[in-house]
Amino acid sequence: LLNPHPGNRAWKALVMGHKAEYDARPYGTKGEIARKIVRAVRAASGRFLTKDEGTGLWRDIGDEKARVRTCAAFRDIKN
Repeated sequence: LLNPHPGNRAWKALVMGHKAEYDARPYGTKGEIARKIVRAVRAASGRFLTKDEGTGLWRDIGDEKARVRTCAAFRDIKN
């Protein structure tokens, strides 16, 4: 379930806006689109966070995990 935070909505809108381009790409190049979205989010001072269950604090997951999550978001979109 997507958190209703405005940053999450903006990220999802970027994913939706690039879905056709992502689907048209050959398998080995789809990650480039996800990386482009991660860079766009970061350029707008956005972050990709996860809550540390031990401390209760939020921490950034890094670009690679953000790319993986973005690819998963593309796959989750129903055509």
